[in-house]
Amino acid sequence: MSIEYYFMDDFCKMSNGWLKELYNSESKMIYHYTSQDVLLSILRNQSLRFSDRFYLNDKTEGIYTLNLVIDNLDEIISDDSRLAPNKDRIKNDCQDYLKDFKDDRYKVYQCSFSLDNDCLPMWNYYTKNNELQGVNIGFNSDELAKSIDKKIQRSDRVDEGQRFVLGGTVVYDKAKQIEIIKGYVAEYERLVGRETPDIPLYNRKAAKLFKRVLDRIVLAGTFFKADCFSFEHEYRLAVSLYNEGGTFEALKDKKVEYISRNNFYMPYIDLSFDLPCIKSIALSPTYNFENMKDNVQAMLRSFGVSDDVEIVQSQIPVRY
Repeated sequence: MSIEYYFMDDFCKMSNGWLKELYNSESKMIYHYTSQDVLLSILRNQSLRFSDRFYLNDKTEGIYTLNLVIDNLDEIISDDSRLAPNKDRIKNDCQDYLKDFKDDRYKVYQCSFSLDNDCLPMWNYYTKNNELQGVNIGFNSDELAKSIDKKIQRSDRVDEGQRFVLGGTVVYDKAKQIEIIKGYVAEYERLVGRETPDIPLYNRKAAKLFKRVLDRIVLAGTFFKADCFSFEHEYRLAVSLYNEGGTFEALKDKKVEYISRNNFYMPYIDLSFDLPCIKSIALSPTYNFENMKDNVQAMLRSFGVSDDVEIVQSQIPVRY
């Protein structure tokens, strides 16, 4: 069989195992910070909004990982690597990949959470001049991911057993990010070198295979962010979907929608989940907790949410 067959079969098995190990770890409590109005919408529609990553608050979202490869190629590919003579070609191929990346039909949609259940900078996103009251919704990460995945209406083209939802803790440590990328590149070198021990590792055929390596690096990089955002302690759920003409080949009767946000139109999809996935509701420091607790409990009950859901008050002693 061809080098492409052996490479893709072995490389995909390896990288799938890495993704599972890195990003589908043990379940944990995660918290979705949002506004009072959005909480009502989430309960009413029993869904969470997944936004196109290119329109989130971090303008490097999506392209961060490719730039990380380009800027750190000397560290990722050592001087004694068989790939070392081809660094310039690899850099050019990464830059070409980056040019078309935003328009790629494989779109990643994300929903963000925090591992911190009482974070002042996160509350500040939703509590401004006492005009807007914030909440965070507590979920069990694994239970929520499985619930969303179970409720996705797959098209006839897709295996019912295929899992769409990736979940994981965001990696902010640049050194760790580079180590993960180096692992992918080293595996490329091992697999291609195994089949072609006496020819350059970056000839025309092998360079096409490196594009598949970049695809997997970018997928892993769905969970990479710059260190300046580390205060968010982010956990995210992400779905990668093939988008053709505004519809998703993998999903039945699901189209991309748009909302006006910060002077542009943000693409998004809403994905359903089971309300029992909600474990807690926390109220921001700006609430009068005693006045609101019973009201929130009654509101939750009206949507069929269990009385076992804990309603808690932020412990941050701020005055607005």
